Amino acid sequence: MPKEIQKISESYVKHIDFALRKNISFALPKHDFNTVYEYSLFPSGKLIRPLLCYMVASDIGCDPTMSPNHHYFASFLEIHHTYTLVHDDLPCMDDDDYRRDRLTTHKKYGEWQALLSADGLINLSYQMLAMVKIHNSDPFLFNKFFKFITHSLGPKGLILGQVLDLSIDNNKKLHFNDFLKIHELKTARLFQVSLVGSAIVANKNIKLCTLKDLYRVGYHFGILFQLIDDLFDFKDQKHKSHELQINPFFLYEKKLIHQKMGIELASLKKLLTKHKLNYLNDFIGMYLEIFSEKLKKIDELDVALLLQTF
Repeated sequence: MPKEIQKISESYVKHIDFALRKNISFALPKHDFNTVYEYSLFPSGKLIRPLLCYMVASDIGCDPTMSPNHHYFASFLEIHHTYTLVHDDLPCMDDDDYRRDRLTTHKKYGEWQALLSADGLINLSYQMLAMVKIHNSDPFLFNKFFKFITHSLGPKGLILGQVLDLSIDNNKKLHFNDFLKIHELKTARLFQVSLVGSAIVANKNIKLCTLKDLYRVGYHFGILFQLIDDLFDFKDQKHKSHELQINPFFLYEKKLIHQKMGIELASLKKLLTKHKLNYLNDFIGMYLEIFSEKLKKIDELDVALLLQTF
């Protein structure tokens, strides 16, 4: 892993966090309820989705730190992702007490407070998106851009993934491909939006074939990312009943999951090399290396070695 990418990532994290704080400062009301929004948003998490956005911008020759479009789009991504986490943690969904090593929003402030703050964050995210200016010969490009995002994250996308997740029948085992569809919708969709959206808002007249391949990159990395996360959850000693229903490592042969992870790794590398997406390649490689080291510590050497093939 090139050492430069770690320094670049750390620099981008500071920039994204600063832009996020600045962007929401004008959008939130002068009310004590702001503390609930801010509790959910800050301190920022890993900022993976905004960082994917910034890495793509860097690869296509756009400095994201100097691009107001990317400031707003990165804020959109993180705010939208945060609302999904607040909803995920509610008792009616995953019923989690902790997020990022502290109390979840509903445990800290109450259920209605968490629900309304997440609703507010959804709308706030689209307010950030509305600030993006797209200059292109196609006057309807922003409409197409907006439709792509709302389709990906709406009733046929991310929301459907949540529906399928929570609709799992305890007495009926899902086919592995049906299970992967949930991962695609719940996790990969926002990765795809991060990558494709970043290329569009750069206003560089990116070819459609490139956008399609970025969409594929988002799919491959999203599936791989979620399967790795599932493995960490599987190794955790504290399992809730829902985790037993939705974690593939409880449901399928490990060999099958490993094969799928290998396919995603190979497909990912091929696309990144094809388009010379060096920043994105190094960033993803950095995360896979981090995951690999963590997997070694929990005695998952086979998966750790698999990730090192990237």
